Amino acid sequence: MSRSSGCAVGIFFVSMVLWSGATKADPAGYIVGSVPGAPGGTNAATYAPDGTLYASDMSAATTAVTPPGGGTSTLTVTGPSLVSVSGMCVSPDGSTLYVTDNKGYGDGLGELYAVDVTTGAATTLATGIDLIDNVAVRSTGEVFVSDAAGPDYSDLTGPGLGGVYRIDTINGGIAETVVAGLDYAAGLAFDSAGNLIYQHSTESFLGEVYRLSIADVGGGLTYGTPELLAADLGAAFSMAVDSEDDVFVTGVGGLFELDRDAGGSFLGTASLLEAQTFSTEITFRAGGTNPFEPYAGYDGGRLAYVASYGAANLRTLDTVPEPTMLAVLSMGVVAVIRRR
Repeated sequence: MSRSSGCAVGIFFVSMVLWSGATKADPAGYIVGSVPGAPGGTNAATYAPDGTLYASDMSAATTAVTPPGGGTSTLTVTGPSLVSVSGMCVSPDGSTLYVTDNKGYGDGLGELYAVDVTTGAATTLATGIDLIDNVAVRSTGEVFVSDAAGPDYSDLTGPGLGGVYRIDTINGGIAETVVAGLDYAAGLAFDSAGNLIYQHSTESFLGEVYRLSIADVGGGLTYGTPELLAADLGAAFSMAVDSEDDVFVTGVGGLFELDRDAGGSFLGTASLLEAQTFSTEITFRAGGTNPFEPYAGYDGGRLAYVASYGAANLRTLDTVPEPTMLAVLSMGVVAVIRRR
């Protein structure tokens, strides 16, 4: 009896906290919180499949590691000399942390590393990608990187030199060019069907988001024609895709979500979720049975992003139950407490 009552009291207080959070200026249907990032400033972050958060420290060659239950530790990357980490992701089995380091602009030394999450030992998978930016791994294990080379700074009207490449994880180096002609290629992710979602900033510094269909044929990958999902966006720094294939972008103005109609088709625009001056890295952690939608419930996943450049902690958005259900739940718990 006491165990059941204790659980009820816990739900009551959690309900009251979530109710309070949902009625503030937070995005409707979500509660805003924070999680530890890298103490020296977070310049890249990603969730592992098990919910562990990895955050690269911009002031040291270390990565902060926070498991779902809390308690942050430090992973020291050994082997390379990390200079300017710009992207991270974790392999589907959770054993490898992929890290991009673009070194210095124009030095031609941008590299991709595969880091053992238990030891921190790094293996170089690709080098010579000057402005290597983001990295993403498909559920079938293929690794893709973006190159934000963009037009020559001396001639912003020049052709786009950026692109997206698939990396040869066995022999190292670039296996193939997947997308070419981009200006400042940035965020990468995959939707639930395994299609590539990629982002770049045009030479006019406006964001565009595309979807590239990918099919597994004969043990290899074939690619369709890029489909424009949204254009003329101010936010073009980083990107994340949730378990319902909603697309979120960050950059000038804060956090945005690409607009979709009732049938799920993208409308070419984006709506502001949280206003910030300039937001950077973003990552998504899948939840349980509920989708990452407003008022979906307690286990609808979590979106985490660096709200302002150089911030240590990440700002989080978690789903909450709709207000009527919260009220019913709270009233039911109160009744249980009164019966005691």
